[in-house]
Amino acid sequence: MENMTTEPKVEKKAESEKAKHKMMLLTLSGSFKTQPGSDVDRCQYNNVKGVVEFAEYEYYIQFATRMLPVWLAKDKRYKDTNYEGRIKVYVDDSKEVEGTPICLGKDIKEMTWEELMSLACFRKLREIPLYKDGDIRKARERAYIIYEEKINGRKILKNAQELKKFKEKLEQAEYSEVEIEKRVGECLNLTQDEINPIKSYNFAKLPPMIVRG
Repeated sequence: MENMTTEPKVEKKAESEKAKHKMMLLTLSGSFKTQPGSDVDRCQYNNVKGVVEFAEYEYYIQFATRMLPVWLAKDKRYKDTNYEGRIKVYVDDSKEVEGTPICLGKDIKEMTWEELMSLACFRKLREIPLYKDGDIRKARERAYIIYEEKINGRKILKNAQELKKFKEKLEQAEYSEVEIEKRVGECLNLTQDEINPIKSYNFAKLPPMIVRG
């Protein structure tokens, strides 16, 4: 039974115009917890396969760790086994294939857990929370902010203190009030305004953020 596995479907370029990206098929083995906070009754897994965004060897374990629970859930041998976290992950094999990262063309604010994991791998954003680590809204929000900062190059103002320092720096550079407000408006401002809550940061009101290739 252990040798049975479901081979992930890998699109070929001739079969789909969307298959434009270099991906890799990883084969994993190791063990994972089936009980919260305990290695008792660990489950041994092997020959678990999945397709992920292509990366250098140094990223193999990082990507495999992110994708393991997703791939286990798709493997008929383990999909009904309770997963409470990895114990050990080995990458036994890798093969270059073609495909399309599932995060492409998706709005970060509406991504599933699997799409968030794809985004983390595709853009090498380690700051995105691991699979089902907390609530998904918080994970989407974290991914949105990190994407703006790391990929779009947008300045993030995390609190009122950072906002104040940023304005002071612009004042010292002799920017006009109009220019200062313009610069502040170009930032992603996460501060809360107790006097005027309507002007406070609200993730739900941020515009969609579509992931592009």
